[in-house]
Amino acid sequence: MRLRDAAITVADYELWKEHELDSIDPSETVPWEGGESLLECGLTLVADNKQAGAINGKRLAATAPLAEDAPASVSAMQTIVRCESRRGHPKGGCRKSDDFRNVRKALHIRVGARVTLCLNRIWDVPTVPLGLMNGARGIVVAILYAPPGSARADGREMAGTGFPRSDGCTLPRGLDNCPLPDFVVVHFPEYTGPPVFRGLPRTWIPIPAAEVKSDKGKSLVRVNLPLRLAWALTFHKSQGITAHEGTTISFVGTTMPAPASKPGLPFVGWTRATKWARVAFHGLPALEELLAVRTTKEFQVRSEFERHADVLHDAFLQELDVTEERQVAAHKNHLDNFLMRDQKRHATAAELQDLEVMLGKRGVAPVSDSVAA
Repeated sequence: MRLRDAAITVADYELWKEHELDSIDPSETVPWEGGESLLECGLTLVADNKQAGAINGKRLAATAPLAEDAPASVSAMQTIVRCESRRGHPKGGCRKSDDFRNVRKALHIRVGARVTLCLNRIWDVPTVPLGLMNGARGIVVAILYAPPGSARADGREMAGTGFPRSDGCTLPRGLDNCPLPDFVVVHFPEYTGPPVFRGLPRTWIPIPAAEVKSDKGKSLVRVNLPLRLAWALTFHKSQGITAHEGTTISFVGTTMPAPASKPGLPFVGWTRATKWARVAFHGLPALEELLAVRTTKEFQVRSEFERHADVLHDAFLQELDVTEERQVAAHKNHLDNFLMRDQKRHATAAELQDLEVMLGKRGVAPVSDSVAA
């Protein structure tokens, strides 16, 4: 709550400094209990797309041998495949992915890659009710190609068929050498629908190529897999995510000026993980940058809105002849009844106290005493 209002204390900042790291190399470990495998398995949050791209590219290539050192055979997790989009108009290939709902012109993936879904429909079926939507995170478990001349499983003739090809000296490039997979199987832990493959985990979902029309012109069409690499995400794209695996918050290499002074950005980043032991910082900004949020126009507008909302709230309760004490008691009773129905237990004293504290908050919290001093 203090971070939301940029009312953090010096003690808050010193606590965060205890989890600051010099490196986010996934092969290293963090020096505190409860952070095991955090750098290897956790989500990295960054300020801009350039940072995310650099981290995702490095993680993608980490298991792939260099061409001159490649053994006679490599595993699927060592093989990076390039998926080049097809387009229905010559200018469609020049557009940014943002124009095609984040479906990329060229996508590089491998088995084991962390990815996010870009669309809310798969196989022409709306998947939001099944726990799969734009931003859903998963891990690639298989990449399957349709033999040349055969029918694609998704029926998209524009996507083509065939297998990746290389002359042995250079990496495959171009539509002929980089065909689109028939589909990619992704493990989505949040998937809640029925199983797709008999005898395989219920969370393994086949992702076909998607045909997307440009936001800038309906004649511009792009066909590619609706996936993006996701070892690292920007704070903006992480909104709504609950990262049980933990987060590493990195500001190293950002091109955004003073990102931690942007309203809401630190609050989103700091609150994605569910346990303090699963949070790490890389290049933690100075305390002054975090406090600079209070000087922004957006923060001033919000402060005024909250002051006005408090006045309206008090007037409304007075009109109903309801005291603040009665309102708090009603909320506590509601929480207790809900927990009895949902979890067969009463609310704890700590939960009731937290509720009372939250309901007692008015407006934006002032600068903390330790910072003022």
